[in-house]
Amino acid sequence: MIETDYEDFIIDLFSQLPATSSFFKVSDKLFVYVNVLKQLIKIDKEEITANKLKIPLLLIDLMEKGIIKSYEYASVQHFTANDL
Repeated sequence: MIETDYEDFIIDLFSQLPATSSFFKVSDKLFVYVNVLKQLIKIDKEEITANKLKIPLLLIDLMEKGIIKSYEYASVQHFTANDL
């Protein structure tokens, strides 16, 4: 969940990652959902948690450069008619 004045840049940047990304807005926040394939987050047969991916480093760098004002981790949940 990102607060920024540069939404188009953030969407373009995260679209370049080797992952499926989707974006939506709620109020003034841009939600960035990055679905990283499991094969891409394994190193030496050890699974890496989301915090060890390069995405947090990217967010910190964007924050230091003033491109994003703030960010928070959020969990996206979705349901289908069969779940109800």
